[in-house]
Amino acid sequence: MTMQYYWSKKNESEAALLWASLRDRRGLNIIVGKQGTGKSTMCQELVRKYAGGDTGMRPVFLPGGFYNNRKDLISSLNILFHGQFPPPNCTEREVMNELRHTLKMSSLEHPAPFVLFIDDAGRIQGDSWSVIHELLLDEVDGNKNLQIVILARPNQLKSLHEHANVVTRIQTVVQIFPLNFYETHIFARQHLSHVASKRVQQFPLIAKLLLYSLSKGNPAVICEICDALVSRDSKDSPRPILSWLLQHLVLRGKADH
Repeated sequence: MTMQYYWSKKNESEAALLWASLRDRRGLNIIVGKQGTGKSTMCQELVRKYAGGDTGMRPVFLPGGFYNNRKDLISSLNILFHGQFPPPNCTEREVMNELRHTLKMSSLEHPAPFVLFIDDAGRIQGDSWSVIHELLLDEVDGNKNLQIVILARPNQLKSLHEHANVVTRIQTVVQIFPLNFYETHIFARQHLSHVASKRVQQFPLIAKLLLYSLSKGNPAVICEICDALVSRDSKDSPRPILSWLLQHLVLRGKADH
């Protein structure tokens, strides 16, 4: 089931800052948040909302895996922007120059920016960071040819700052916050309505407290709990006792006990 997204006031403000940076072609943007707080989902929402047209964006996503050196990252980027592996007789520098030329011409010809999303800063390692730096050097009329969004957990910021040439290029840093008590309740009801629209009723206070205590405002955990509530097999839930309790408090006609 697709995870629903909840625009909390704090995260909505942060998303607006990110979109302003992408729209104005400022270059490098970092999204910081703990695992599961919704960094990737927020990016997907931005793409859904703004992709396409002259005033939107042209999103590309770096494929999964780790990039331990320049060659690996350049090859993947060449596939993204040229649709093929680099020619075997081309040097790494030639491939990189052609990639930068493509991005420059695209920036001149099309008002909507290319946005490269890198889901997890830890995937970029070693001298592959130098590729990010080079791509951020090119601009037309003060606008960067490629917009880059890197998702990072707080503990990854230290390693990121080891690459001073990249850090100096950061234009916008947005922070993704866990949901508060009220937002957790609203988001849980929203997700339950999505997965079991005819079975949701008002959360009693005890259910709200348990849900917030266990999830700590983490949207991924909230969805995990809600999905377990509508499952007919209690073994699907890693927390069967809590699921059993919430199931009886929140849903009608689903309990198997």
